[in-house]
Amino acid sequence: MEIYWFDSLPSTQTHLIENIKNGRYSAPLCIAANMQSGGLGSRGNSWESTDDALLFSFPISLKMLPKDLKIESASIYFMYLLKELLAKRGSKSWFKWPNDIYIGDKKVGGCITSFLGAQKTLICGIGLNIKADPTYGECDIKIDKKTLLNEYLSIFSASPEWKQIFINFEVEFLKTREYAAHLSSMECLENATLNSDGSLTIEDKKVFSLR
Repeated sequence: MEIYWFDSLPSTQTHLIENIKNGRYSAPLCIAANMQSGGLGSRGNSWESTDDALLFSFPISLKMLPKDLKIESASIYFMYLLKELLAKRGSKSWFKWPNDIYIGDKKVGGCITSFLGAQKTLICGIGLNIKADPTYGECDIKIDKKTLLNEYLSIFSASPEWKQIFINFEVEFLKTREYAAHLSSMECLENATLNSDGSLTIEDKKVFSLR
């Protein structure tokens, strides 16, 4: 997959979406930036990266996603692949449902997905803070972000099955139960049950969180 690096963009996500829609870009490719001035976060929020962060977005056609992956759980899939890659390099990071990477009690990374219906394309955007600031944590291993991105895209291109991702995530879901999540409202996850499709059951209601 070809990677286009920029020194700075308002947002790798919005840049990619705009250029997919106007036909300038098409999958497979990846847009990466050293800095963002207006990155996108969950629920319409901004993504606040630190001065040194890995910031990238890439498109994938729906037919190229693992057949056992529900699109509503795409953020879990994309982000857990990164978490596993960090773990293989010695990181103590853990994954918080549905789209965040934490080290201890500090968020260090997040994922957001957007669906372009006309193009039948899913856009994945990921941010990972390499160094910390007073608000956010930092990656706990030394890693060159270009090397990390190349390794991540290589793993993703191999199309691991959702089933295997879920098996690994299920083991550490207990950590997520210590937190709350923004669903229709702020929901405590203490008694949530993780389902095999990536959704949660909370008080007999099944909920997904496409971010």
